[in-house]
Amino acid sequence: MLYKTDVVPGSVVRVRKLDLLAITLRTSLIETAFRDLVHGQRIIIPNSMFRNQVIEVINHDDTIKDFVEFNIGYGSEMENIKAFLTQVHKQACEIESGIDPESDARINVVTTGDHAVTWRLTYSLTNPYRLRKAQMAISETALACSTDFGIGLNTPVTHRILDANLHPPELVKATLANGVHNSDK
Repeated sequence: MLYKTDVVPGSVVRVRKLDLLAITLRTSLIETAFRDLVHGQRIIIPNSMFRNQVIEVINHDDTIKDFVEFNIGYGSEMENIKAFLTQVHKQACEIESGIDPESDARINVVTTGDHAVTWRLTYSLTNPYRLRKAQMAISETALACSTDFGIGLNTPVTHRILDANLHPPELVKATLANGVHNSDK
């Protein structure tokens, strides 16, 4: 780790398996010290553990991209969701200096799940040290804007709980059509 110059003091690194998003403070022969960007505390990790992980190095020189995902229930119009997320990006740029206002946001559908569609808002950063603050600004702005666009950010409940003595009509019809009766069970 000392001979490679990727993780040097001042580098912002993300190690997902260790749930680490931090600034590198120093590296020695046996350990690496970090300042956690989320909690602010000093973290010391043995190099043997750190070396075996996928390490994302986020440099000032690179174009820094990050994203926030939102689960939005079915029934909302795609154009309304895109307008909502565009507005979220615009307002978040105004309140957080770490988000690059010159770069357009990318809005994509990530997954179509059982209960909601996962939308991703990808944006550019001007400063890797502000990565966590940018994520929080996006989330807070989304919460504030959601009512204006009539979009719920809560995942709706899409299952129904049945009483033990009641059966849904479609199950009763299917059972009767197949010739199965309570006496046959």
